[in-house]
Amino acid sequence: MDDDEDVEIFYKELGKALDEDKSKYNIVIVMGDFNAKIGKKDKHSDTQSMGPFGTGEKNVRGERLINFAEERNLIIANTLLQNSEKRMWNNQEPDRLYNDIR
Repeated sequence: MDDDEDVEIFYKELGKALDEDKSKYNIVIVMGDFNAKIGKKDKHSDTQSMGPFGTGEKNVRGERLINFAEERNLIIANTLLQNSEKRMWNNQEPDRLYNDIR
């Protein structure tokens, strides 16, 4: 299997887990390291899954996460509140990419 196939299998399994309990009174919190960069919300975007405080550049996995959240009526919560500069960390990868970490 390649990475893209693994990612799709993961999202299918996560979707099944979310489908198991249909009670309308449950609060669902999904947490994890999705290796996704969701970037800033496009001014013309009609997505309800993101708040206005995303950071960085969106990548393919970020787009997949946003689509999953939209399909499931979930909110990517760390985009709802603005973080101060003191609470943002940068991670530098070996290829010299910088990532904002909240």
